[in-house]
This record gives sequence, structure tokens and C-alpha cells, in this order.
Amino acid sequence: VELNQEDSCEKVFGNSDSTEILGQAFAGGAKTLLVCRVGKGGTASEVKLKSGEEDLLTIQAKYPGSQEFSVTIRTKLTDEKKKECKIYAGTKELESYEFEVQEETEASALAAAMKNSERFQAQILKDGKLDVCSQKLFTAGTNPETAAEDYGDGLAALEPFYFNTICTDTEDVNIHMLIQAFMERIFQMGQFAMAVVAENHSTALQDRQAHAEAFNDKAMIYVL
Repeated sequence: VELNQEDSCEKVFGNSDSTEILGQAFAGGAKTLLVCRVGKGGTASEVKLKSGEEDLLTIQAKYPGSQEFSVTIRTKLTDEKKKECKIYAGTKELESYEFEVQEETEASALAAAMKNSERFQAQILKDGKLDVCSQKLFTAGTNPETAAEDYGDGLAALEPFYFNTICTDTEDVNIHMLIQAFMERIFQMGQFAMAVVAENHSTALQDRQAHAEAFNDKAMIYVL
């Protein structure tokens, strides 16, 4: 995904786990980010909207992850003939939809309103009038699992694009070595870029110094 401004990071990838690296890149002066999320599996969060005890509509996140969401259904304050559906991440409103107040077709009306949502998808279980609710929590999802091969897949996805600098969210030395091999290969093909890596500050200083020295590579920047 290509991002051109800092506020687009949260819009696309949320604000949990290691996504702060994106904002830090913009803070450091980056103008454009090419971002690849790696990993396999995981589950998407979802919530069921009801009429009484009956489930009418399922709203599910389009992508797996553990970010917490909630939903509010209420009558619009300025127009009692309409209802609003608002989806939040914490206290921040992510998306808002309006639909007509009707006894029989509110579920389908909301699903139609959400058709072009970037983050969520709605599935009708049964049409009818939706109960109001206030910040009803989604059932939590789970993040994808990541392994070395997933970072390899991410590097392969980025290879067709020109970039100045590549960075990663992992402190795993094995992944850093994978990135070094990738940088050497694309350098031979005319891609004159750099890679920035770092380890956790709790790693012994002598170990970090040894790992930094071991790179001895024009394309690798090790933040000590």
C-alpha cells in the first residue's frame, strides 16, 4: 500500500502493535511509504447487530487483527426518520453511515450503506429493524503469525518498486540477515537503496556492537 501522509497510516493499518513505525518514518522526513503487512492466518473481529434476541446483521473487519472496535446504532439527532451507525477504534470514530428508519429493511439498508467501506463488510442474516446500541464491542480478532518466510514474501512484494530506504518492525537478527541478502541482490540489479535495522535496547551492548560490525555493508544501517 502506498501512503503519502501520516494520518493515512492509521486509516489503513490501525494503531496497534508496531504500526507506530509508519508515523515515525513520516516524522523522520519520508514523503511516501510503500508498506507491506506480512504474516499468515489470523482472524477478523466481528459484531452481530440484533432485533431483540435475533441476529440480523454481522459486521466484520475486512482484515485479520487484534485491534479493538465498537459500534453504536442510534436515531439521528437531527432527523428522527434516519438512524446512524458509527464504528469506533477506542474513542476515535472510524466510519459513520446513515440509513432510513424502517420496520422491515434496516439491516439491508445498513448493509447497502456500508458497501464501499474500506475496513468493514456487512452480511445480512435476516432483514428487519435494528436495535439501538451504544459502543457495543466487536468480538476480538487475532493477528497473523509471522515467520522468516513471511518477511521474505514481503521483500519480494516490494522488489518491483523503487525505494530509497527499507525498514522493518522486527528486532530478529535472522530477519536482518535476510534483509541484508535481499539488499545485496537488488544492488547487483541497480537498486541503490539502504536498509535500517535495530535490536532491542535490552540486548547486551557488546552483542549489538558485534552484530553491527558484522554487517560491514554499505547498504546496511544499524541503529545502535
